[in-house]
Amino acid sequence: MKEKTKGVSLFVWILYGVMLLLTFILIMISREKHKIENPVDQQHKGTISLIDNWVDENGKVIDLSNLYYTVEMEAGKEYWLYHSISSDIKEGYTLNITAKNVYYELYVDGKPLLDVYNANKKELENYFGRRYSMIPIEKSMAGKKLEMRLVFLYHDISSTFIEITLGLPQGHLLYFAREKLVSLVTSMLFLFVSLLLILIDIPINMKNDKNHELLALGLFSFAVGMWGLMSTHVLEYFTGDGRTTQIAACLFLTLIVLPLLIYIRDSIGFFSYRELNIYAILYFTEFFVVWILELTNTLAVQCTLKFTHIMLAFGVLLLVSMIFRKNKHGVIRKESMIYHLFRMIGLIAIIVGTIIDFFRYYQGNVADNAIYVRFGLLIFIMCYGVASLEKTITAVKIGAKAEFISLLAYKDGLTNLSNRTAFQERLETLQMKQQNVAIIMFDVNDLKKVNDNLGHQYGDEMLVTSAQIISDSFGTNGVECYRIGGDEFVVILFKDNIWDAVTNGLQTFEEAINEYNEHDHLKYQIHIAYGYAIIDDEKCSINELYEIADQRMYKCKKQMKVVIEQSASSSHPPDLS
Repeated sequence: MKEKTKGVSLFVWILYGVMLLLTFILIMISREKHKIENPVDQQHKGTISLIDNWVDENGKVIDLSNLYYTVEMEAGKEYWLYHSISSDIKEGYTLNITAKNVYYELYVDGKPLLDVYNANKKELENYFGRRYSMIPIEKSMAGKKLEMRLVFLYHDISSTFIEITLGLPQGHLLYFAREKLVSLVTSMLFLFVSLLLILIDIPINMKNDKNHELLALGLFSFAVGMWGLMSTHVLEYFTGDGRTTQIAACLFLTLIVLPLLIYIRDSIGFFSYRELNIYAILYFTEFFVVWILELTNTLAVQCTLKFTHIMLAFGVLLLVSMIFRKNKHGVIRKESMIYHLFRMIGLIAIIVGTIIDFFRYYQGNVADNAIYVRFGLLIFIMCYGVASLEKTITAVKIGAKAEFISLLAYKDGLTNLSNRTAFQERLETLQMKQQNVAIIMFDVNDLKKVNDNLGHQYGDEMLVTSAQIISDSFGTNGVECYRIGGDEFVVILFKDNIWDAVTNGLQTFEEAINEYNEHDHLKYQIHIAYGYAIIDDEKCSINELYEIADQRMYKCKKQMKVVIEQSASSSHPPDLS
């Protein structure tokens, strides 16, 4: 019967899988059959690239997209380059420029078009970042000479032109949005996942002492998301502040590694905490030096990016070596192999993505130098999230069982107050000379007589009623109530005005006892002896304070016993509260 049920379930899943496959096939066929030009391509049609075929004053052809490898240009030196405006321009065209670490001026037949040039030496020493320009071009300028005066901040790949085009402004904006959409969505997804992981970690670790795998993974995802968001350059496109965006990108790149290693250590245990601490100290030192250099305008973060890359590469190599070291010795936790496979796939994805983007960055001009890292990291977080979620669910189940066992260990089953074990542990945690603390001891009289004469049912009822009166008399804020023996109770008070709290609480307690004993047809009356000590009054430790309160309670109990014996001959029982 079980095999038949499994067969039917598998058959249904196969049918659904075939339906899903046919759906995608039909979508792809329809896409090819009804393929038309989309609005982005319509608006971008006719865009003319001006990134190449510039000439210098000597007539040498210059390719602006790859200056570092094609021309010898010195940082801080002024250059003039020339081009001609195409005769195919239309009304409403703009000259769209994306440059990085370049100051420039543009002229048409000697008439200035745009000035983002600053030859001030102090300014040239600072990283400028990206600059986006959209300059209106009149149709009458067709065929005229376009002149550019420019200065490069650095003689390396960080000073370059990324885009120079002539076209409709809406086409340029739509094309930019489409090019950045995937990277932007990926970065936002990282930020959403980071928030989700951090929020999940909070309730899991609130009551139980577990590691913070999900918190580390969440912080790692947050750093990746912020770095990826800055690397898309979407924010600086609208704010115009390329320098701040690049500072943020460099610093968030630095913040990626440590939470990743913390997560790897807690989830798999590839290396010891000593190794992690050493690497953390080195990484913090590098981060702090970069931070100080940027803050004091001594050296821009862009100039220190190679050191950050070296630390990142060192972290990746450390991670790879630990993987091989662990697998070589066969040190794999007792867990499902599928989750171990997920972790390996995630690590391989992040390592491959990092290596590819390192090569892309140092090869030259790229519009987005972090796209493969983002996809690798996304795969990594998904794989490790699945593996960690399985562990988290198990930990929650274990935590729930442990919490139930703890409840049994520290709660009195009859009165629902904390028990003697909880009281003793509480005394150990209190400071030796903590101020404004009071301990009040209580002892219920005649419990044995009620048990012997009326039965244990009434004895238990007497204890529950007594516990309710005691706990209700002192309120809830700054009050802890315990049952530490068969007929003994303790209240610990933490109040600023401790004397008033004790006095008012005992007054309420005595009124409650009197009110209970005034009821008619009672099978027994409740009389409770008490004694208290206040640390503001007694210059002693918590344990000594407890002993003083206990001694005073027994003194009160003896006095009440004398009064009860004297009242036994009276027809009206006295008020012993």
